[in-house]
Amino acid sequence: MEYDMNTFEGVLRSLGLSGREARVTIEVVSGKLDKEIALTLRLSVRTVKEYERRARQKLGVTNRAGLTFAATLAYFQVGVNK
Repeated sequence: MEYDMNTFEGVLRSLGLSGREARVTIEVVSGKLDKEIALTLRLSVRTVKEYERRARQKLGVTNRAGLTFAATLAYFQVGVNK
């Protein structure tokens, strides 16, 4: 699935995620592992895990599957209908 990254990031930011939390979430949705995300965003794996944890907390989910579902649902409910 292809997403408009600017729209996706904007949707996630409107839900209260910081820029970094949104970028990490987008990478999680794309199926990347923490190590791959860390390399892509030039962060440590520990920092990636922390941004992911914060994003999950803000979206009210407990795991990566929930994060992916919540972010994708928000994208299609808000982002695509702009």
